[in-house]
Amino acid sequence: MLPVAIYLVVTAAVVALATVRNYVLTGGKLVPVQSLFWELNVQDVLYYDLSKEEGLDHPEGMTLDYFIEQERQMLVANGVSPDYSEIHEP
Repeated sequence: MLPVAIYLVVTAAVVALATVRNYVLTGGKLVPVQSLFWELNVQDVLYYDLSKEEGLDHPEGMTLDYFIEQERQMLVANGVSPDYSEIHEP
């Protein structure tokens, strides 16, 4: 049981440190640790939607294509150009 308790304490400390850093850097806004936010709130929904549309046995590479298309649609919906060349001009 001790290794499990140590693991949980260390994990909570790492997440807490990142959350406190984000809170300080954003001037008092609570920003979740981004990778956790993406996994829990966006990626799971996209996996579910893709599986609902194409079934669980979809062709290789379809998940990446689906995620890229959904990202493009989110950018356009928020008035951001999905053309990366406009963002990263030399």
